[in-house]
Amino acid sequence: MSNVKRTYDATRRREAAARTRELMLATARRQFAVEGYTATTVETIAEIAGVSPQTFYTAFGSKRGALLALLVNMPATADPTALAADLMSAPDAEHQIALLVDYRLRLYAGSLDVLIAVRAASAQDPDVAAVWIEGEERRRRHQQKLLASWHAEGRLQPGMTRRQADDILWALTGPDVYMLFVVERRWPRKALRDWLVGMISRELLGTRRT
Repeated sequence: MSNVKRTYDATRRREAAARTRELMLATARRQFAVEGYTATTVETIAEIAGVSPQTFYTAFGSKRGALLALLVNMPATADPTALAADLMSAPDAEHQIALLVDYRLRLYAGSLDVLIAVRAASAQDPDVAAVWIEGEERRRRHQQKLLASWHAEGRLQPGMTRRQADDILWALTGPDVYMLFVVERRWPRKALRDWLVGMISRELLGTRRT
């Protein structure tokens, strides 16, 4: 019985620690959005979350650590596993483009506040900037696999090089497009989605998609 109790206690402690970690992350995210990354302090996050600053430091190491944890968690809001499966079963390149655009817009819509905080931090923190750059390079590499399949199938426009296609797809599916059109110009998300799918299909494949 004593062994069972110790296992149970350890499980409860792990669950409590996980809940506390999620609470601190949610608090940090909210403060970054309300006060801005630079103005937010660890002490403020800890006070609002009802924990000690040392508890926060133990979990994340620094304010930067919490921001990077939020950045790492971003893809989960848009279900990248489902995207990979859907891309594999899509009937053609046009449908794959639509799936990719839908995924990127879901991601940006669900994590815009994190993106803004990361951008603000990147201007002052080389480590955050390096993580952001690596994330963008990883996005490019994943999309290059799609481009390779389209190239092998002869779907790219005549005269379109792989490098040109890579740059166009990377730029049009990036967060800056979402920020400019949806945040600054107030486009409905569906309007941006339809425009992007049409633009990418036309520029890369020479086709129109409605």
